[in-house]
Amino acid sequence: MFYWNDSAYIRRDSNELILQGLKSRVRVKISDLSTNLFEQLAKQNTIDETNLEAREQRFLLRLNELGFLETEEYELESPHSRTARFLSYYSDAPLTLLKQIGAVHLAIVGMGGIGQVVAEHLAAAGVRHFTLIDGDRVERSNVNRQFLVGPDEIGEAKVEAVSKTLVNRYPDLSLNPVASYVRSAEELMRCVPSRTSMLVCAADSGEGVNPRSIVLEACIEKDIPCAFCAVGVADGEIGPILEKQSDMKSYLSFLQRAEENIVRMPVPKGSICFTNTLVGTALAMEIYRYLCTGSSPMHQHTCFCSFMNFKGLMYKRVGSENDTNSVKKSL
Repeated sequence: MFYWNDSAYIRRDSNELILQGLKSRVRVKISDLSTNLFEQLAKQNTIDETNLEAREQRFLLRLNELGFLETEEYELESPHSRTARFLSYYSDAPLTLLKQIGAVHLAIVGMGGIGQVVAEHLAAAGVRHFTLIDGDRVERSNVNRQFLVGPDEIGEAKVEAVSKTLVNRYPDLSLNPVASYVRSAEELMRCVPSRTSMLVCAADSGEGVNPRSIVLEACIEKDIPCAFCAVGVADGEIGPILEKQSDMKSYLSFLQRAEENIVRMPVPKGSICFTNTLVGTALAMEIYRYLCTGSSPMHQHTCFCSFMNFKGLMYKRVGSENDTNSVKKSL
């Protein structure tokens, strides 16, 4: 991949483009070829040589010899070659960004239909280090929506079964499976390594346990970012992604106020692959966007998505005084 050397610049002079570097100065006749390539380079876009015609390759190779360009090499058939090309939309040094993503350590609470999707997609996209937390064992009813486990793992600790499948697909992963339920922030903090970059809450609410509150309390204490999602029969929630302690405290306060005013109904037992995959994939994409750029539409916001018609998408700032139900009614 080629990208423009920070010490070089381009300027137009009549019918020529003048390239000025530290050691070289070149005049190039303006043509569609040179103008297009220079416009991309001037915007700090990365140009992938595998997408160029022969004359374009020769042109850029000559510029590289003269010191105007920087290059990054990657194996064309490596598992992450397409990922690196995708990351060129986010960075002018995509391989460096890919290495940074590979150094991220994600802790995921809940290895059910959503947590498995989040883990697999982020592993496929280059995240190398995971802590997987769940006390469940694989049940026969899981296999309709949890694609990292199968009939052969029934009765096995879910985090162990998931880890086995992930390592088989992505051998360079570093996994820390924790076969335990977390019922308090203190328990969760003991499970989460100090090097954790983000904590993802993909767990179901249990008897008297609100996993979101537990994750928030732990992240406030450890000062690490967190991300949330949930899925129901008729709708799903993606986000928020939070990084500041003040935002986490605001969201925790919002959840506590909501808890006081919610009339709890029995949790539906029905669950299917489509809804879990939609929500899990969307959250994984936004976590990846956040890791790449430091921002996401889900930063401080929750997306409420109706599965009944897909017409309603509502972004709601965390900690708002607006009642969650009023948002859902607008879907």
